[in-house]
Amino acid sequence: MRPEHDSALAEVRYLRGLELMESGCAEADAESEWRHAAEAGYVLAQYNLGVLLHDRGDEDSQTEAHFWWRRAAGAGDAGAQFNLGLILHKTGDPQLLAETEYWWRRGAEAGHCNAQYNLGVLLDDRGDVDAQQEARVWWRRAAGSGHVGAQYNLGVIQSDENPEEAESCWRRAAANGHVEAQYNLGVLLYERGDAEAELWWHRAADAGHLNAQHDLGVMHHLRADTASLDRAEWWWRRAAGGGQCDAQFDLAALLYARGDASSVAEAQLCWREAARCGHVIAQFNLGVLLVARGDDSSISEAKLWWIEAAKAGHAQARFNLDGLAALTELPRQ
Repeated sequence: MRPEHDSALAEVRYLRGLELMESGCAEADAESEWRHAAEAGYVLAQYNLGVLLHDRGDEDSQTEAHFWWRRAAGAGDAGAQFNLGLILHKTGDPQLLAETEYWWRRGAEAGHCNAQYNLGVLLDDRGDVDAQQEARVWWRRAAGSGHVGAQYNLGVIQSDENPEEAESCWRRAAANGHVEAQYNLGVLLYERGDAEAELWWHRAADAGHLNAQHDLGVMHHLRADTASLDRAEWWWRRAAGGGQCDAQFDLAALLYARGDASSVAEAQLCWREAARCGHVIAQFNLGVLLVARGDDSSISEAKLWWIEAAKAGHAQARFNLDGLAALTELPRQ
């Protein structure tokens, strides 16, 4: 049989396998078709057979998937080169980093944008100037192909030296749903007084970005009207519930300012959460509230929090530790 006939038959079997997979109910038949085509050297069949086997999740299937991807990668398939690099990288074995780079570099040179992005990350992590410069080259190529992670990373790199380019990169990534880019774009716009910042913080906040939720709360709080203060509390409660320390602190200050016993009690809980994650002023304020109770247990706990605040350089906490018995100061907001 002529080689060109073998190749044509392999392509037919590959295409038949695609049709069977698209039908959604003939995976075993599709595997059979792809296996015949893969064994005949048809590269796309080798790649797709690898995907099918890898997705099963069991060790034997994944081992065979790696075999087929290695064959496809050796024949120049960029997707297989990228996948093979992922497999090697996920082992965590430093001795396999060179081979990981080899396959991602081959995929990147063939135009695979995920390989370009990952190669950039691998190079940037080395920390030396030459590798980081090359990382930028690959991220630019990936960003040009629409890779949002590369667009975001380029924005981070350019944020200090070229804010205009950073904005351009973050806008592209943000428009494609990259939440961190949406937040960073909001910060950049807010710092120059652009009201568009609120739009991007809303998008990031709605996607669960805790810092965006906190910053939206600050924005509403600064407006000071009743409706805005209610919105500030709402956003701070969402962020505080996710463990955002500044939101816990600001929510506590908002509650404490109300003055009623229930709000003050909740403020103490919020300051305690912020204090636990290292918020120095929360540690100080919590100490003041505890001392105001007057019982020995609360005073002992207050001392512990002031010690933590004093270690972090809080001067008033040091002063209060020296004159604990004479303390009459109210919490700071």
